[in-house]
Order: sequence, then C-alpha cells, then structure tokens
Amino acid sequence: MPDETLISKIAKNESNNSTVRLKAALALNNKTVLNEIQNGKLNEQDIVDESVTRLVHLYGLSPRGEGFFVGSGSDEFVKNIGEILNAAGGKQLMLAVHQQFAAIYNIMGAARNLEMIWDGIGEWQG
Repeated sequence: MPDETLISKIAKNESNNSTVRLKAALALNNKTVLNEIQNGKLNEQDIVDESVTRLVHLYGLSPRGEGFFVGSGSDEFVKNIGEILNAAGGKQLMLAVHQQFAAIYNIMGAARNLEMIWDGIGEWQG
C-alpha cells in the first residue's frame, strides 16, 4: 500500500509537474488537482491515458487474474478513478477511459468488471 502522506504531499505541491500530481490525485482523489482538471489546466488525453494505465495496472495485480472485485482492495482505487473522471468530465470522460481500457485489456470480462465497479458513479450504470 502506498504511503498516503507522501502521495498527498506530492498531489498538493504546485512545483511538481501536472502528470506527477495527476498520478497522486488518482491515488487519493485529491481536490486540488481535481480543481485543475475541472478548470482545464490538465489535458483530457493525459487524464484518459493515466487513468487507463492505472486501471490496467490494478487489474493485473489480481492474484488469479480475476480483476477488480468488491472487497479486493483495488476496488476502492478503481472507484476513486471513476469519481475523479466523473467530476472532471462526467460520463463522457468515463466512457473514453472505459473504451481505451477495453481495447488494451481485451480479455473476456475485463470491461464488464470495470462497469460493475463504477456502477452508480454519476450517470454510470454498470
């Protein structure tokens, strides 16, 4: 488990580049960086790419390849990513990330697994 205090400091430090702070924000659902996303200071494609990278990594961490599931620990990180995406760009941004994740992690059930974890975030219905 990452050191949340360190990640929080990185997310709040304005001297760090936006990509580093975006990574920290996705780990913590940080409000400062979320405001930058909403104010257009962070590029939408960077948000999509970083979100997909994190989702692919989290999916790959499952011990038997079962992906994200409620109670796994990774499900909370996956929900946080969905919440940030929803706050930043609503269902459209979530859909862009979902589509890219599905294209990269093209195995049976992976995209559906993400849909179920994001169920109820904003307008998302899994």
